[in-house]
Amino acid sequence: MRQLIVEAYKVLPFQVVGPDWLTADRFDVVCKMPVASRKEDAPLMLQSLLADRFKLMVHRELKEQSVSALVVAKGGPKLKESTPEGPPDNSSGKAEPPESAAKKSDGSTSFAIGTVSHRFTLDYANCSMHLVSDGMTMAGLAAELMNDDAGDGRAVVDMTGLTGTYQVVLDIPFAAMPGMVCTAGAGAPNVSGQTPRPAEVASDPGGGRMGRTLKSLGLELEKRRAPVELLIVDHAEKRPTEN
Repeated sequence: MRQLIVEAYKVLPFQVVGPDWLTADRFDVVCKMPVASRKEDAPLMLQSLLADRFKLMVHRELKEQSVSALVVAKGGPKLKESTPEGPPDNSSGKAEPPESAAKKSDGSTSFAIGTVSHRFTLDYANCSMHLVSDGMTMAGLAAELMNDDAGDGRAVVDMTGLTGTYQVVLDIPFAAMPGMVCTAGAGAPNVSGQTPRPAEVASDPGGGRMGRTLKSLGLELEKRRAPVELLIVDHAEKRPTEN
């Protein structure tokens, strides 16, 4: 249910506040877009579906909380702006799963999410993923860092003041990626479970390998308090109305 709300209201998972069952109960949703409808209409249609079938009622609220602020480090940003033509168009806005994304001769894998192109290589020797993204905004980078647990459990908020799109290179430890386990000397990660986060990942936000990567971009994460917009679930039925 939380995933459906995130898609419908275009927010990040941490912004959705509601009962525990939103992340426990699972549903199969089969929908058909009306003829001549636009991709941009889909979120509003999903909002209508959730209100009709689950009696969902929500409201937005600003709440001050502890965050990991993405800021420009001393010395200024060291980012390369994206080329004018930008990354290849992916008008569907759908992310290709790594299994079906384009494989390159150098062993990297390329895919696109929206207007951002990505290329990654798994570095088994160092238990990390080397990710190169083009067309990335700082808000998008903040969201990526939060997905990779760089915020140490806090929301990562863009406070750089940078408004362009950039080429961003990140080295992400497997320990920050759910489901990835790297055994030293094995030559490949074990994805059957999840390894405990090492000290360099579990320390303050921006610490460890991820922190060094951000510093190479002229960026860093700082602990701050800031107002964060939350989507509060006022009411939702556990079971949808009948088909």
